[in-house]
Amino acid sequence: MKKLVTYMILLGSICLTHCDGVFEDKEVDVTLKNSAPKLVVEGLINWEKGTSGNKQTIKLSESSDFFSKQQRVRVSGASVSVESSSGKVFVFAESATEKGDYVTTSFEPVLNEIYTLIIFYKGEEIRAEETMKSVTGIGEISQEEVDILGEKIQEVTVMIQDPLEEENFYFLEVLPDFQEKKNVEFFEDEFLEGNEFPITFSSEYEDPNNNDEIREYQSGDVIEIRLLGISEQFYEYYNIINEQSDPDVGPFSLAPAQGKGNCLNITNPENRPLGYFRLSEVVKTSYTYK
Repeated sequence: MKKLVTYMILLGSICLTHCDGVFEDKEVDVTLKNSAPKLVVEGLINWEKGTSGNKQTIKLSESSDFFSKQQRVRVSGASVSVESSSGKVFVFAESATEKGDYVTTSFEPVLNEIYTLIIFYKGEEIRAEETMKSVTGIGEISQEEVDILGEKIQEVTVMIQDPLEEENFYFLEVLPDFQEKKNVEFFEDEFLEGNEFPITFSSEYEDPNNNDEIREYQSGDVIEIRLLGISEQFYEYYNIINEQSDPDVGPFSLAPAQGKGNCLNITNPENRPLGYFRLSEVVKTSYTYK
């Protein structure tokens, strides 16, 4: 066995020393099977505290092939409605100006009410069920300089008061006014029950005009902060989606479960739509960077 190990090490050393130029980069055309387009549902109902929440929009589109240069195709001609567990039906009419947008101005949000999304499209019935989840308020927002491995970095901290005797799941969106991309955090209160807790984010973000550059917050930058209450079901779904899109996950990592939303095809179960139907109470505020 010792001789065999020595031989393998020697063989590897010879290859590393003398195999330069043996391996070349070659362009290979890979033919992939095109899959049929799937319905994509963006049913994100957000009820901002202090508003009626009557106007809501559900977006529908169809998926495209992986290598397609065409973005998702917005869906027209669908029938969309939402029914509450108390029996009220809210019809979402297709927008005359934005294809694929289905809008209502009569929605009535009620905390802890169960709502069912109903879509009829291409002869098939799609359904999804979710609960309107409440959210706590946003507390004090502060800013301080911290030392991380010898580098001084500005951090912004948002305080959140978790309610007592409630299982809560949160979704936090941070949107500086100098970039389009949102930065999000999602978390649960398993170890925070009934306590005030901080959520801290760094002042460093990718420069929107140059992805290779890091742009720090500057004095006068306005940061919009939104906190949403979400269900455990959406928390688990988004956790899977987040893992699948993480560029730092190595090629030898265990593959996460498939991120299936809560939309079901009643007519043809095998043709399951993508996306999610979510209802959240939302609080938002803004902070001006010092």
